[in-house]
Amino acid sequence: MKKSARTLLLASALVAVALPAIAQQRLVINSFGGVYEENHRRLVIEPFEQMHNVTIEVVTLYSADTLAQLRAQKDNPQFDVVHFSGGQEVVAAAEGLLVPIQPSELTNYDQLYPIAVEGIEKGHGPVYSISVAGLLYDET
Repeated sequence: MKKSARTLLLASALVAVALPAIAQQRLVINSFGGVYEENHRRLVIEPFEQMHNVTIEVVTLYSADTLAQLRAQKDNPQFDVVHFSGGQEVVAAAEGLLVPIQPSELTNYDQLYPIAVEGIEKGHGPVYSISVAGLLYDET
């Protein structure tokens, strides 16, 4: 997926899940820190803030910590948008911690790869990133 398409997908997903919170002019999201967060701020967060006249507060947490906070704050969560890195979205959706995104809320839904939207009906949200992981082992 090209960088501009990936950015559009991220922005579209952010808009879809954040519309109620945009009215309050402040969104709270999680991020993973490091280079991921630097690029996310530059390519998604800053353009989104300018486009929608909203301030985005980024809380740096790993996925497991975000899930723990969602559980602890179930009745009054601090987050408007969350990112998970592998599996926690399934658990959070099953526990009723996520508001499902409707395909009709994504203006570019028909342009997305099937893998990006296969979990939407289950409340998992759209996939916006795929990464490679290496497997290492000791032969000795």
